[in-house]
Amino acid sequence: MSLKNLTGKHLNLEDREYIQAALDRGISLADMADRLRKDPTTISKEIKRNRVIGASEFNGFGGKCQNHSICQKRNLCDTKCDRLCKRCKHRNCFKICAEYAEKTCSRLNRYPHVCNGCENRATCRLRKAHYRARIANEKYKDTLSSSREGIDLSLKEFTRLDKLISPLVMRGQSLKHIHAHHQSEIGCSQRTLYNYFE
Repeated sequence: MSLKNLTGKHLNLEDREYIQAALDRGISLADMADRLRKDPTTISKEIKRNRVIGASEFNGFGGKCQNHSICQKRNLCDTKCDRLCKRCKHRNCFKICAEYAEKTCSRLNRYPHVCNGCENRATCRLRKAHYRARIANEKYKDTLSSSREGIDLSLKEFTRLDKLISPLVMRGQSLKHIHAHHQSEIGCSQRTLYNYFE
């Protein structure tokens, strides 16, 4: 395959539908790239950039901490409670512990970057990520549009967005995390949010 065949053509909805089906069936990255006549890195970046990340099923927002099994912290919320904080039914560690680090599946940190095709998907309680062709295509079109338009907000809308985003960023939350949990309030794509933030 020549380099010329690997470049110059953007992925379209049909390509993305093939990627979704291939992920669901566990087809290798090399085979996907060969079928689409793209560099494997292009396919991998497409999946990671346009995946949809949902809430974990552990507590609906932040998943179990990486340190959960060894954590012995008590009284993080300044009460007289003597129980271990990790066993608290009223407070969540991700909200009050400075050392909280969400436990994530290795599939999300490397290829395939998503839960598509995972045999443990039905029973896994960690945060999920999926590649959906139509959503990916809409995000792609939105990115193209927003990159040409710049910031398309009134001062009032921009101020409202700033009041929502800035405190969360100051608490150490990533823009990706913020967008995943406040998407309806933010009202734009994740990429557009990054552009506004920059």
